[in-house]
Amino acid sequence: MLDPFPDDGAIRFRKHRDVGSVLNATLVFIRQNARELLTSYLAIVAPIAAASALASVLFLSRSGDLLSDPQAILNDPGAIFGPSYLISVVLGVLTTVVAQAAAGGYVRLYRRGEAGAITPSVLWDETRDLILPLLGLTLAVFAGIVVTALVNIVPCLGSLAWVAFLVWVFPTVSVTVAVRVLEAPSLRQAWDRARVLVKGSWGFAAGALLLAGVVLVLFSVAVGVVTGLAGVLLGAGAGFDPFDAPTQITTGMAVLQTVTGVLSYAIYLIAFLAVYFVHGRLAEDLDGTSLGDDLDVLEAEVLGSGREPGALSFDADRPASTRPLDPPPAGLPPRPPAPPADGDERPDDEARGGFRGGGFGSAA
Repeated sequence: MLDPFPDDGAIRFRKHRDVGSVLNATLVFIRQNARELLTSYLAIVAPIAAASALASVLFLSRSGDLLSDPQAILNDPGAIFGPSYLISVVLGVLTTVVAQAAAGGYVRLYRRGEAGAITPSVLWDETRDLILPLLGLTLAVFAGIVVTALVNIVPCLGSLAWVAFLVWVFPTVSVTVAVRVLEAPSLRQAWDRARVLVKGSWGFAAGALLLAGVVLVLFSVAVGVVTGLAGVLLGAGAGFDPFDAPTQITTGMAVLQTVTGVLSYAIYLIAFLAVYFVHGRLAEDLDGTSLGDDLDVLEAEVLGSGREPGALSFDADRPASTRPLDPPPAGLPPRPPAPPADGDERPDDEARGGFRGGGFGSAA
């Protein structure tokens, strides 16, 4: 199965890269396309990310009595799961899905060679077709986590087995996102294709995604420190107590949390885009299409030079003794005479030629 999207961008996705090169390609991709990518991406993601952040703030503010009284939560654990909690969860899931769809839509457009002409409206047209497929994938992953969590009924060993399973399946699930966006028309086909791609390359996929995750966390920590200092300056973070947090939430804090939520999804682009470079490496290793692309480019150059399409070997079909030789540069001794024809006896002094005899640039 080959993805129907070409790889016509300046940065190729289908290329053999190691773990570090995947991260480097991701960061270079973001840097080179930062203005267009962030403008279009945030135009789609920022509104729903802001709504999700505000819903979280609203949930905390309306849960003040419960959070200030831990015993009340212990007496009635379900009391905290009210409408505000449900709204915040739904908006959080939708924000993640829309963000992944927008990132995938940009990759699709970029691979078509449309970089430089991707406006928010163009990206939205590509994004909206991906929202439902990625939402279905997200719900399937959530259901799988819930079902496999039943193994936790086995004390200790069950929890260890569950965590090990999640770690093992994470690269395949991540690559499934890229396959669903670029290749497969159904979730089942995307999962089967991702399993084939990751098989034998689990270490690479896991390492590349882990490294991207580490960089994402570092950027998130940096943003958290900045927003924390801003909160202190606003007077919202001084003497902060988790159980008193809802009573300390102000308009300034709500605005700060909203900005932080939007910036967080901008940082998530590192992980969202790294998945497509991982997929490109795995697909290239399995399908090996870049060799054909390189041959097409070479053939186009040959056609442009006026030669026949099949004449890729140039003078290879001519006898060596009849090929025209360029005169030697000025200051260099003339070329030695042509070697004797087949069947003639080679003089002793010529027999010492070649690599060992110094015939290949021994003067150097």
